[in-house]
Formats: sequence, C-alpha cells, structure tokens
Amino acid sequence: MQATSPFPLHQNKYVGSEGRYEAFVGTDPGGYFLEFNRFAAHADNERLLEVLGVEE
Repeated sequence: MQATSPFPLHQNKYVGSEGRYEAFVGTDPGGYFLEFNRFAAHADNERLLEVLGVEE
C-alpha cells in the first residue's frame, strides 16, 4: 500500500486473524466501492489459493 492513496480509503488496512488476509476499501471518482484483498499463504487458504491459481 502506498503512503498516499490515489482515491479515498474508507478505513485503514484490515489484517485478518493470524495474518490470513489483508484488505482495504476505497471509493473511485465515480463513487464505486473498490475492495482489494491479499490472501496469504496459510493452511486455511490453501484451497482458495489453488482455485485462484496462485503459486507460492
């Protein structure tokens, strides 16, 4: 995440329990919500990462 955001953020970055994922939400100039997620390599995310085609 950048030090300054190119669009307004609705909250600071959220880190899920045990660091399984990170997320933040913002609004683009048209008023649409933009949600960004990063799923970490974690035992609970193995199947999700496999389906998404993410390689470690």
